[in-house]
Order: sequence, then C-alpha cells, then structure tokens
Amino acid sequence: MASSEPHNIFLITELLELILLETDMRTLLTSAQRVCRKWHNLIKNSSDLQAALFFKPVGYTLPRGTPGIRNPLVEGCIWPWFCERQARLRRPPPVEGGAKIPQIDPQSDGHFLRKGASWQQMLFQQPPRSCIGFVEKDGKAVNGPAYTEVKVQPKGDYLRIGDVVFPCCGHHIWFYLHPLPEEGLIWYGHIRPKESEKQLPWYLRFPAEDEEYGEIRGSQVAYAISTYLRDCDIVFFILECARIRGPPISSRASSLNCWLYHLEKSLVPGQTSIPMPVT
Repeated sequence: MASSEPHNIFLITELLELILLETDMRTLLTSAQRVCRKWHNLIKNSSDLQAALFFKPVGYTLPRGTPGIRNPLVEGCIWPWFCERQARLRRPPPVEGGAKIPQIDPQSDGHFLRKGASWQQMLFQQPPRSCIGFVEKDGKAVNGPAYTEVKVQPKGDYLRIGDVVFPCCGHHIWFYLHPLPEEGLIWYGHIRPKESEKQLPWYLRFPAEDEEYGEIRGSQVAYAISTYLRDCDIVFFILECARIRGPPISSRASSLNCWLYHLEKSLVPGQTSIPMPVT
C-alpha cells in the first residue's frame, strides 16, 4: 500500500523552494498554497516565490529600453476583464478599426471585485518600473504625438495593479478609464455611456468633446507597445499633456491630477517632449 506521507525531499525547505519556483504561476498562487501549512507559509514568506508571483520586486533593475517580464496574469485574465467591464459600463475606447473587446462573463465581476483579492497587490512587471507614460493625442512633437513620462511612488511603494484598476472613488477617474484590448494601454477621456442616449435623447445634439477628436491610430498603439511599455507599467492616450502639467481645465483633468498627486508623481528627466513643471 502506497504511503500517504510526503517524500522527505519536500521537507527540505531549500529544495522545496526550488521546485515551487518551477511551478506555473496559477498553481503557485492557488492550489500549491492549499497543500499544507508548510507550503503555504513558505510561499508567503519566500522573497523569491513572492517575486515569482509579482507581489515583491526582484532584486535587480534593467536599463531604459530593456523590456522586463510582464505579469502573465494581467494579460491572461485581469486586463481582459478590466477591458470588458469598462466597455460594458461605459463604451469601448476609440481605436482605429474598432476595439476588439474580449468576451467575459459579467458574473466574473464578483470574483475580481472581492474584497482583499490578492491580484490587486500584484506588480505589472518585473522588475517594476513604477512609471506611467502619457501620449498626447492632439499635440505634436518632432516625430509624432508628444510624450510625457512620470514616476510614481504611492505611499512609498511601487505601482500596483489595484492602483490603476481600482483608484480612489473620490477622484472619479474610473469614469474616464477606457482600457484598450492591448494590455497596459488606456484611453483616458470622456465617452458617453450607452444608457445616456436612451434616457436623454437630446444629449446627442451635444457631442462629448473627446469624441470629436477621432480614433487612436493603430500605428500609435503598436509604437506604444514596442517602445513606451518597455519603460512604463501602463501608458495613457490623452488629448493633451497640458492637462497634467497646468491648472485643471475640466473635471476629468482635475480627477487625473488628483489621482497622480496621490500616487506621488514626479517627472522622469529627459522624458518629456514639451516642458512640464513638477507640481
């Protein structure tokens, strides 16, 4: 009769840690922690395992322009849900050719919105950049749209997924976030919710300002992925960078400024195509 006792090799912490580091991320995050208290405590307390789960930063940095390792759970399930939910509640982002919104069961909202869900504390990539890029859709720089990059340190920490997907409700930034299907890219602006057209037909006579600026070009999306996301955790497409440089000129600009303020933003030197004073 086969013994139900675990092999002695699993009692050697160092060897067990090496084995778990070769385990796929989903298994490590869920079922592996339910095997026994020893496994659970090891995964929770091991810096290497926590880094593999994108909860803690790795112990190295990369030079600018060198791509890191993007969190596979963001692309695989978190971002598709985020994209679909925002499109369902508001509208899809204005992407050239139409945004291909993922098909996600709305009942999954309960799983993602569960209080204390661990994914909210995950990093976007390893090593974490904790930088946010802003592509100015209407502005012009030497070779295309103006670009501004800021460093953020929310509460002295790195930028976490929950900082973006669940910003403080008091900032009202949630209404202006329209994630593109491509992980890490967001259109920030005012897009009328579908319900307003049915409830307020007269509203159609007054187009939302942001909707008059046309679509985000596919070439800009591709460039943001290949270039900007190398050094940023996320990249916003906005109408003009001045809305995060100068005094607020609209409610959405005020919300963005407030959100960035609480993230303790600071300029990344040399990464602005037009002057942007630190505020």
